[in-house]
Amino acid sequence: MGQKLYIFDDGKGEFGPLADRRAIFEMRTGAITIRERIERTLGTKVSGVWVKDGLYEVMTERVKGDDWGDGVVVNELVGGGDDGEEVWMAVNGRWNAVQDIDTVKEFMSTGLENFNGIGCGALVDRRSGDVIAMKGKGEVVSRFLSGGFPYPHGGASVRMIGGSDVRTLLERPWHALDEMPDALLLDLAAIELPVIKESDHVNITAHGSHEMRVASSAKLLPYTVVDATYGPVVIDEGAEINPLTVLQGPCYVGPNSVLVSHTSIRRNTVIGPWCKVGGEISGVVMQGYSNKVHDGFLGMAMIGEWVNLGANTNVSNLKNTYGKVRIRLREELEVEDSGRQFQGPIVGDFVRTGIGTRVNTGAVLGSGCMFAGSHFTPKYAKPFGFYTDGPDGMVRSAYEWDKFVMTAKLMMERRGVMLTGAEEKLLREIFEKANHGG
Repeated sequence: MGQKLYIFDDGKGEFGPLADRRAIFEMRTGAITIRERIERTLGTKVSGVWVKDGLYEVMTERVKGDDWGDGVVVNELVGGGDDGEEVWMAVNGRWNAVQDIDTVKEFMSTGLENFNGIGCGALVDRRSGDVIAMKGKGEVVSRFLSGGFPYPHGGASVRMIGGSDVRTLLERPWHALDEMPDALLLDLAAIELPVIKESDHVNITAHGSHEMRVASSAKLLPYTVVDATYGPVVIDEGAEINPLTVLQGPCYVGPNSVLVSHTSIRRNTVIGPWCKVGGEISGVVMQGYSNKVHDGFLGMAMIGEWVNLGANTNVSNLKNTYGKVRIRLREELEVEDSGRQFQGPIVGDFVRTGIGTRVNTGAVLGSGCMFAGSHFTPKYAKPFGFYTDGPDGMVRSAYEWDKFVMTAKLMMERRGVMLTGAEEKLLREIFEKANHGG
């Protein structure tokens, strides 16, 4: 009897600009994405994914990538879902595969004969009533996926987990930062790269009891300091660590990323693939393909793809009052308490800042924004705005679409990536909604 794994984005929670171009399970929340962590945890590759309609075209392109399995489908059912002997597993993409791992694995290993009634079981988050995972025959699970992920009725065996004040599913971007230290340790432990010692590299200073793992194709240049006192340091394929860089574990440097000289990488930092970074970076997740090359502080932040933070861009991650940071994720939403004392910006894809930009504590910078001014950025920056100095702060004008897309293509081509028609269409939809209410 075969098994198929589906991961679905139920559209719940609010993740601000980080969800403009990606399903929640595509978000990097440690060294890898949620989807990759679910696959690793359950020991199987996805057969299909379910996303909101606006992401269908780009997801259809992305699932053909090298980091996906063969034949992955989007918003459809392999074989039509009518194979009576096939067992299907559906997992909520907001499950970060950090909380309740043993419970979910035990549930997924349960035989259908142990479920009541119709031979279908569901794990449900007691706090929200949302389905965390479902397992059953294809016909039953296909109805759940195609029917909008409803609460399971009609004889399914339901198991509630968590508590009224315990969160099992991600609901906000800062929840991923809350879980990131645990997620990162899980990810680093699972990465199979050579363990090296200080003596393996000339003029490298390394100390601490945790492992330092460096890919054979990575370059670790002289006068690098590796501090593995608090966790492992992992440097992936093709990465380059230049002289006088300090890396404090746990941290991860992704494939083909470059750390320029004098970079300071502090604990719980993830640099995704194809980034180029410098300055001081602490407690940050960079999704990938982004630059922060020169001096400046970046802390407790989530940074999208294709972002360029100009020289001496500095962010605040702590209020002068030491109070909890309040955040507004979208224009139509209220400001809410993140519950975090240390919280930097949430930065959407294709954001650029000019030299000397100052970013407010817990600011949300919408996708496609450009900042060129001496004032602090606004606490919330609407997507595709061109922000410049006004008399009392930065003021917004609409970005010119043709200029934006020309710059985006040039940026992507430098990394050998083409802006596809589906990606450009999605970006145009975000642009029109932000600037013309479309």
